[in-house]
Amino acid sequence: SLNQKSSSRQIFSVNPELPASNHIFVNLEGPNWNLVGISRDESKVILTAPFQGSNSFNNLWLYDVNSGNKQLLLPGKEKKGSYFPIEFSDDESGMYLITNQENEFSQLAFYNFKNHELQILTHFNWDVRRATLSPDKTKLAFTVNEAGNIKLYVFYTKSKKYVMIKGWPVGFISGMLWAKDSKTLGCQL
Repeated sequence: SLNQKSSSRQIFSVNPELPASNHIFVNLEGPNWNLVGISRDESKVILTAPFQGSNSFNNLWLYDVNSGNKQLLLPGKEKKGSYFPIEFSDDESGMYLITNQENEFSQLAFYNFKNHELQILTHFNWDVRRATLSPDKTKLAFTVNEAGNIKLYVFYTKSKKYVMIKGWPVGFISGMLWAKDSKTLGCQL
């Protein structure tokens, strides 16, 4: 949970079955931080913040809980964009996200923490709108707004290939959720 003070944000951690375990997980200066991901071992946190006060663009940060160091991931030098994190990859070497960096349209992408490389995974002339990673982290379901028609796709994280799901009813997909077995995807139209 987030607690906003006048010029800082605090991220708390708690085991709901042990309320006394409540403690400050991360302290951040400035009021505009948003928590968007926590690694499995709770050693790293992904944060976003507005880019120089912009409503259109944002920065993506990696915070090391043990050292307290914050590292700017995106944008890189002389670049800007919107970055919508999805989740850490299975090996936590990077994260999946949706971005419009240097592109007219938002695309599915992967950011590698070690070599600081942003790899664009899709190349549509339309916006990728939503995405969700399966529990086993082998598939990413995502939607593309193709001239007002929402199309559903699945990206396979190992092969880096994606396919459109055919025969899907026409309509606006407002929610997607994978079943625990990572084989079934539920969507709300």
